[in-house]
Amino acid sequence: KKRVIMDLATSFSAATSAVTLTKELLKFSIDAKVDAEAKTKVQEAREKLNEIQDVIYSLKDELFKLQDENRDLQTRISENNRELAALTDYQLVTTDGGAVVYEFQKTPSHYACPNCFSSKKARILQIIGGFQASHICSDCKNSFQIEKRGITYSTAGNRVF
Repeated sequence: KKRVIMDLATSFSAATSAVTLTKELLKFSIDAKVDAEAKTKVQEAREKLNEIQDVIYSLKDELFKLQDENRDLQTRISENNRELAALTDYQLVTTDGGAVVYEFQKTPSHYACPNCFSSKKARILQIIGGFQASHICSDCKNSFQIEKRGITYSTAGNRVF
């Protein structure tokens, strides 16, 4: 793609140079005191060449705009691909508390909001209060029951919330 665009730019430059040279040659012909009929034809040809040159300049400007747009789109595609690649490290799970969330498969272990995840955003769920039972998304504010609520006892007989 880049080679085609570069070839077009080179072609535009060559065409512009050729038109400019031809215009100069035609001007020289007029200045050489050619008969009146030839001067008229040469002047018409020069006017047509001016029009062609204007079209070439317009095409060249449009080419530069398209090159800039192409560069911007390529950058956006690369950014999107990086963001999507980061999402592949998550797996949809059902937690002990019954919430369906995305769990990060690497370290540090955490959960991500399924609502935001559907928009291609991995928003880490934050623990609410002192209990690890509820988590909230800081972006969409949805809360999720990750662990079962209630009092349980550890093997040492201590109460754990």
